Amino acid sequence: MDGIGLRHQLALGLVDRTDPDTRTIVARKLAECVAIPDALAEKFVSDGGAPAAAILARSNALPRAWLVSAAVGPSSELAAA
Repeated sequence: MDGIGLRHQLALGLVDRTDPDTRTIVARKLAECVAIPDALAEKFVSDGGAPAAAILARSNALPRAWLVSAAVGPSSELAAA
């Protein structure tokens, strides 16, 4: 695994250990970035809630399949994002 992959794995582990408010702040900050690491964006989106809504509402670079999945998935509140 290269250095970038290692940092992504570390970030994923840290996200799992944070409280919901911190996760939302981190998601908002990442959503403003041009290139969100796919694994992190997918983690926030799949976990749902405010962090997922932040990623879905602000990110311009999400794969279309993620957007469709959020719109028709079990979390209907994310479809509005």
